[in-house]
Amino acid sequence: MAVGGDGTVHEIVNGIAGRTGIDLAIVPRGTGRDFARTYGIPRKLDDALRTALDGPIREIDLGLARFRSWQGEAAEAYFANIASAGMSGAIAKRANETSKAFGGKASYFWSTFAVFARWRTSEMLLRVGTCGGLQPDLQLGDLIVAVSAVAADATAKHLVGGEPHTPTSDWELVHGAVHYAKELDQPIRVGPIVSSDLFYNPDGGQYERWSSRGILAVEMEAAVLFTLGALRGVQAGCLLTVSDVVVEQEFKRISDEELRAAVDRMTRIALATATAEPKH
Repeated sequence: MAVGGDGTVHEIVNGIAGRTGIDLAIVPRGTGRDFARTYGIPRKLDDALRTALDGPIREIDLGLARFRSWQGEAAEAYFANIASAGMSGAIAKRANETSKAFGGKASYFWSTFAVFARWRTSEMLLRVGTCGGLQPDLQLGDLIVAVSAVAADATAKHLVGGEPHTPTSDWELVHGAVHYAKELDQPIRVGPIVSSDLFYNPDGGQYERWSSRGILAVEMEAAVLFTLGALRGVQAGCLLTVSDVVVEQEFKRISDEELRAAVDRMTRIALATATAEPKH
């Protein structure tokens, strides 16, 4: 029997999930009582105790959420009621750290006001896509995190009025992507790429020249993305899966099955990077 609110239910559910032969009864006495309201558990103590002792038993579904903790670590937890993210998660955290001396409603009202007053949404441009590898040691399916992008197109130059500019990724996104890739044991390369607006390049030697200067890969969008991020003051990053290798007079193409698996790994890293708690 749990005597408390939604937090108490959450802790007990995570302690008994997966076990058999255990029934959970709730006597709502905590700050949040959404679970009790959802399942019609009476608020009055006598009625709640009667329901706990003699009420019908029912099975309910549990959800399993995998997320980054407030400490930035990978975590997972079951939930029996709701799961939320963003501002509502921050409000719940603040309420749990606030005194309940004036009751649950006052605690949540104050926490909502305090979080809302300081909340800042983060804007981010994070490209995930494929690229042609320009280094002979790259393998099909490898992940590249771009640090900068040579603007071999006119759009990025036009956006800055023709002035010299180095389209550069946000360092926090680069660092985060590398961190999560290591967690997944995903091979990764970090370095410069080139953005070209030519799908079929008529200059047969240009790939070799880019390769000799240390450029990792060629794609079509990152330079513009990084430039827009710099102009708008938002984070911009780029993760790429090597789908082709286009150097040493040889063209190698990844299979559809390998590409799906590689893009799935890249997407998991991108989502972890995009949803991580900001460090500044």
